[in-house]
Amino acid sequence: MTPLTFNFDTFDHHAHITSINSVPTQATQFWKRISELSHQNQWILFTAQCPRPSMKQLTRFNTCSSKVIHMKASSYQSEFEIAIKAIQSGNASAVVVSSNIDEFGQRQLNILAKKHQCEVFFTEHSSQVLH
Repeated sequence: MTPLTFNFDTFDHHAHITSINSVPTQATQFWKRISELSHQNQWILFTAQCPRPSMKQLTRFNTCSSKVIHMKASSYQSEFEIAIKAIQSGNASAVVVSSNIDEFGQRQLNILAKKHQCEVFFTEHSSQVLH
């Protein structure tokens, strides 16, 4: 697994979360940033391909749970297309997607997110509840 590197000084970070629970510092950094972003006037969107955050996690990191949305899977749009629409809407401060999106697509999402003052996080988890 590739180590996680966070750069929260800019919106153009490429955060691969290899396992949100396997490395405590990675999980802590991720959830602290999600918490900060949740206190903005925008949504935190998790795609259906990402684990659903638990209330315990959200509470532990003082995340505004009313701003967190775990989207349903779409039968006609890809995760990439959903992420693009979420970013372009201007209503998201962060979009959490799976790393199933290829490298080119990930770069496109980061560029688009930067233009819309949004942050994108990539996780290698399949859809499941985070503990």
